[in-house]
Amino acid sequence: MEQSYTFFSILKKTLTGFGLGSMQLVEIYWHWKIFKPFLSIGMSSTFSISVLHCNRLCAYAVPTLNLPGFHVTRRTPLQEVTNINVEKGQAEKAEEINMCKPSSSSSVKCGSSESNEITFLKQKIKKIERSKDNYLKKWKKALKITENPSFLKATRNFTSAAMILLMMQLTQTNKDKFGRRYSKEEKIFSLAFYKMDPRAYRWLRNMIVLPAPVTLSRMISRANLKPGVNVSIFSHLKKRGSKMSETDKLCVILFDEMALCPHFDYNKKKDLIRGFVDSGKKAENKIADHVLVFMLRGVVKNYKQPLAYTFCKGSTSKAELKNQLKAVISEVQSAGFTVIATICDQGASNVSAIKELVHETKITDLKDNKEESKHKVFRVNNQEIIPLFDIPHMLKGIRNNMLKTNIICKINDKEAIGKWDHIVTLYKENPAYKGLKFLPKLTDHHVIPEKK
Repeated sequence: MEQSYTFFSILKKTLTGFGLGSMQLVEIYWHWKIFKPFLSIGMSSTFSISVLHCNRLCAYAVPTLNLPGFHVTRRTPLQEVTNINVEKGQAEKAEEINMCKPSSSSSVKCGSSESNEITFLKQKIKKIERSKDNYLKKWKKALKITENPSFLKATRNFTSAAMILLMMQLTQTNKDKFGRRYSKEEKIFSLAFYKMDPRAYRWLRNMIVLPAPVTLSRMISRANLKPGVNVSIFSHLKKRGSKMSETDKLCVILFDEMALCPHFDYNKKKDLIRGFVDSGKKAENKIADHVLVFMLRGVVKNYKQPLAYTFCKGSTSKAELKNQLKAVISEVQSAGFTVIATICDQGASNVSAIKELVHETKITDLKDNKEESKHKVFRVNNQEIIPLFDIPHMLKGIRNNMLKTNIICKINDKEAIGKWDHIVTLYKENPAYKGLKFLPKLTDHHVIPEKK
């Protein structure tokens, strides 16, 4: 009769027959555990042994230890001896059960882990299928609403912004606030609203569905906007310009500097530190305290688009500003737009850069034997551009000059002198007609320099 049994039980049974005690058996067992990797066991991983009733093993079951009188063919070393078939009694059966528990539990654990993984994958597939069906149902419902004649009639005069806001309320109201997903158009519309007045935006979020400010800031952080000329902006501008008429493409370039509080910002996603002087082409080891911004503004059609920005310390130098202005104008022209003028304030670097561009144009005309222009204009890619200074700064400059000196001008071919005292006299008389004041907003702070 053949039954399953372990190798250790056979060893114990064999050595007990030679009169060895329990402590000796334990010592032999640990020696066997230590030298097991170095021994070649001359038996297969699972095999059968016929044991006689004399409680002795057969000759071919002895381990290959090069004993005299035994010749056993060597085989490949065993990884683990799982079971051996021997004849045993009830006590040995109980011992076998105890010895086999670890191996059986490990196999159960292995099988249970595989079954758990299969169950998890099946549940995941079912969840994806349910979400797919839900999105399909919602898409069909939204399609039915948009194709409804009554709905189309009611919304035919809606602007694009009003339509985006309406659809956002229809599709997102019944959802949980953490389960709402907004389209790119909805986020851009909400961002424009948030930039107008953040406080009003937060107040409106209590009454209508709008993306959270964190969602909008996360969208902005994904935009890859670096100092200098951004290729993505001008490629988008080129696409928009392809749908516009030549008249609508007439535009002007505005540029101005703004003061910043010197500080550093760490961009975690890009692993960059912002706060140094950076022109887009070259960065310097200086802390920036000003930013120079270029903007595009339509002349016939009302549109505006920021184009580029750079960080600088103090005011941008004349040479650097001239190069940046020419680079921005060239990119706008390559996008298909026609730049007819530039507008800036009367800062020292701005005036110097404009004079340098006008001077370069005159030198180029002399080299090409062209007639010199009567007006102070400059050319970029053979296109004349008129430099202008913004009106508020020009009025401020006239006021500051009149406080110190007089203005000499000609009126009807007669020379006239303008003085600041004339404005003071006008303010004191406070002229009016039938109770309506001619200068209602003029105050002491405007007329009397000492009152500031």
